[in-house]
Amino acid sequence: MDAYICPLIVLAVVLAFAGLFALSLILEGRKIQALCHDGVEAIAVVVSNSLVVTQHAERRRTVTYRFSDGTGQTRIVVFKSTGGHEGSLAGLAAGDPISIVYLPHNSAVSRPKVVVDDHRAAFRK
Repeated sequence: MDAYICPLIVLAVVLAFAGLFALSLILEGRKIQALCHDGVEAIAVVVSNSLVVTQHAERRRTVTYRFSDGTGQTRIVVFKSTGGHEGSLAGLAAGDPISIVYLPHNSAVSRPKVVVDDHRAAFRK
């Protein structure tokens, strides 16, 4: 009986992580969809911009920006690009303006405008 418990625990852990990954993709998709339909454009200021190249030669850019929402609340956001937007974000330096889109009812949700525009174009297809 003990010989079956260890593989079952491993399987349960793997399935739990797979479920959490799937849930995070669904939640990100809902955020993007909401930004595309209800998002408000604003100008943010870049705080930092860095590039990491993984051991598998994947390029991941992290852009941190600061903006004030419609209520005057200041938000600091760390955006991690995992794909096609690395080039359009590459030239940004600290202090540069960046166009963003945020949700007016939840300004903690925001993305660079170039990212939202790409999703809007994909939704139209």
